[in-house]
Amino acid sequence: MPAYALENRADEPPKSHVCRLLQAKSHHGERLIRMVQARGSGRGGPPERRSRADFRSSHRVDVKCLLHRYRCISNKVPMQRELWDPESTPAFWVHRASRALLRHFDARLRPFGFAMSHLPVLRALAVDRSMSQTELALAARVEQPTMAETLARMVRDGVAQREPNPNDGRGTLVSLTRRSRARLPRARAALMEANGEAMAGLTDAEQALLRQLLGRVVVNLERISEKEQRTVEGSPVHAATAGSRP
Repeated sequence: MPAYALENRADEPPKSHVCRLLQAKSHHGERLIRMVQARGSGRGGPPERRSRADFRSSHRVDVKCLLHRYRCISNKVPMQRELWDPESTPAFWVHRASRALLRHFDARLRPFGFAMSHLPVLRALAVDRSMSQTELALAARVEQPTMAETLARMVRDGVAQREPNPNDGRGTLVSLTRRSRARLPRARAALMEANGEAMAGLTDAEQALLRQLLGRVVVNLERISEKEQRTVEGSPVHAATAGSRP
């Protein structure tokens, strides 16, 4: 007996071989069968109150309706199946490479107490002894809340420290701790080694070309982001909200 030859329950109408085939072969057939059977049962009372003859009579009509609707679905209105292959786009591989690099670099920085999210701050504070949160946000090209969260984690982990700003009584300056400055050269060397491992097999010319192409992608995305930001700032809703602020 075929796999689709299911046994009939006593409280259900007998299923013809057409219904069995549609139920096994087509998702649309399954949905239509369930809908037809639900309508046939009435959902108003127990199915055992209906006679077997009533079941067979309504079932023959239901099968005709079912076949008609199924032909309309399968033949008259064919499903449009569009192939979607994300791996065929460069953006997919850029994203995958970015995530892999992040994990790889984080593993190399972890022994020194650093993380890749610290990198913009480490780079900025390695040149200037101390900077304000606003200056660090501008240097890292991130929003103030994002920088505030990053600095809070760095201070908590002992990577950075806050000190009063002599030029602003209410502000603070952020600087690296003595331990972080001592570990920074070794962490920088570990990053360069990890970069060499990731670029294995690529010539200097290929690496230069890769940097150039990725730089162009970044420029495109930043241009789009700036355009969207100008659109939001110029919208009536944003103007009304900004005007209502004290």
